Amino acid sequence: MTPKEIILNILSKDKVKNPRPGVGNPVSSTTIEQMEMAGSFFPEAHYDAGKMFALARANYEILAYDMIMTIFSVVIESYALGCKVDWGRQDMMPQIRGNIWENYGDIDIKKDFISNHAIKAVLECISMLKKSYPGVAITGKVFGPHIKTNIVFDNLCHCEMQICIIWLSSFRHM
Repeated sequence: MTPKEIILNILSKDKVKNPRPGVGNPVSSTTIEQMEMAGSFFPEAHYDAGKMFALARANYEILAYDMIMTIFSVVIESYALGCKVDWGRQDMMPQIRGNIWENYGDIDIKKDFISNHAIKAVLECISMLKKSYPGVAITGKVFGPHIKTNIVFDNLCHCEMQICIIWLSSFRHM
C-alpha cells in the first residue's frame, strides 16, 4: 500500500486496514537542519517553486512522512491580495507589514489574483510534487475568511460576519 493510499484511507474513514498508521503534518515542519539537508532555504522557499519543491519534499525524503505539505507560511494569499510582506529569513517566518483594507466596503479581489508569482509558485510546486511523487499524498492549505480578515484589515470593529460573507461571495465571480 502506498503512503498516499494510507492517508486517503484514513481520511475516507473506510474500513480498509492500513498496514501501519499514516504519518504526516498538515502544517509546516521545517527546521533549519531540514533546510540545510534539502539545500533550500527560507525566505526563497516561500515564493520560488523550485526551492519550495526541494524543501517540501523533505517531509517525505528526510522525515519519511506519508504526505508532503507545500506551503510553509500564512502570507501567500495575503501577499497576492496586495499586502506588503517581510519574507523573513531562515530562522524567521514571513510577516504581513501593513493592512490593505479598513472596512468591508474596501474589499477588492483582483481577477488576476491567481497570477501572482507566489500563488503560481505554490501551484507549480504542487504539480512538480504530484509528478515526482505519485504514490505520496500531496497537501496544500487554504486560509479561510476568518484568518484573512485578521490579516488584511486594520480595524476589526466592523461586523466580522459581514466581512466573511462578502469575502466568500467574491469568489463566485472568479
